[in-house]
Amino acid sequence: MSAGWLALGPTDGTGWRGFAMRGSDIMAEAQAADEPGVLAALDAGQDTRLIRIGAGQDSAPAAVLPESGAALGDMVQDAPRDRLSGWVRLRVAGVLAARNHWDGVICHAGRDLTHWLQISADEIVSFQGSVTARLVTALGGTPEAAPEAVADALARPEKLALHLRRAEMASQGAAITGALIGAELAALRPYWLGQAVVVLGGAEGDAYAEALGAQGVPVVRETPEAALRQGLAALAQRLGLAEG
Repeated sequence: MSAGWLALGPTDGTGWRGFAMRGSDIMAEAQAADEPGVLAALDAGQDTRLIRIGAGQDSAPAAVLPESGAALGDMVQDAPRDRLSGWVRLRVAGVLAARNHWDGVICHAGRDLTHWLQISADEIVSFQGSVTARLVTALGGTPEAAPEAVADALARPEKLALHLRRAEMASQGAAITGALIGAELAALRPYWLGQAVVVLGGAEGDAYAEALGAQGVPVVRETPEAALRQGLAALAQRLGLAEG
């Protein structure tokens, strides 16, 4: 397929993903095991401009999108040590596309990792990752989080192991999830207390949105695929690819 440019890169160890773009519009998309597979699926010409997602890295704090270049790299941080993928940056750019000069917090709830990002002046100021999603899976939790378990762990996070054992003995998967999310919220209170929060995620994000809402936090939900598409349009604008 003839396209003005391509955005492509590896996706969390599950292969590669690519988008054939004409300006800000998505013409086609493909997934494959590797880069050649994506290029073949999109029928990319040799002269097609490539923007590589996840190639290279920037150090936080940094702008969500680069001013120029041929890559949207991962973002790294020394303290606390962490790494944010280029695909997450693209979704964050999509969230911000409809929010000019927005300051607040984005909770990106993925299948394996949750990242909390402080946003100001179109920059990722700082971020913090959590492996709560992996623990939910390992311990037999459910997508839903029991509100009382969230509240208990948020109030007494030092008793997390006890909360989890109680839920395990009662065969209450929602209580396992609730305890884990409650402990995470307790640890990351500075990220959400008194903040406007956008929860960016699929089904994984629902439990976070409900838990934050129960604490009186103003929460807006965004879906990853919609944010990704808005982010691609924002990237085209930033790199001067929106025309043509």
